[in-house]
Amino acid sequence: MAGLFENLDNICRYVSEKTDDLAQKISEEMAVQKIQSQIREEDREIACIFQKIGELVYEEMKAESAADEKLGTLIAAVGIKKSSIQEHKKRIAKIKNMDTCMNCGEFVEHSAVYCPYCGKKIEKCEPEETSEADLEEIDTDLTT
Repeated sequence: MAGLFENLDNICRYVSEKTDDLAQKISEEMAVQKIQSQIREEDREIACIFQKIGELVYEEMKAESAADEKLGTLIAAVGIKKSSIQEHKKRIAKIKNMDTCMNCGEFVEHSAVYCPYCGKKIEKCEPEETSEADLEEIDTDLTT
């Protein structure tokens, strides 16, 4: 009987040690996951900063009517793409039976006079249409 209790005691110690090892590994893995999550968040923030830098440069160059022809073409391409995105958002708004704020692009109720997201007055006018020829010209300029 003493041998049986000794074996059970050894088994319990072994299981306890392995449980402690497993708990330690889980704790380490959770710490690593938390740090990796922080790294991903920092990377997202860097990407946002880069995007803001690009937007500032874009606005600056657009305001200066860029002398560089290729840069001017790229700026025009961004304008056309933004118009296209706005049209896509309008289609989504129509499906959702809502309007789209022309300032921030958020969906707002048809009855809204001001956007609840950015505070700007909701304009109900249609933007200028971009022709297929304009899009093809920009695409051709971008590939050369």
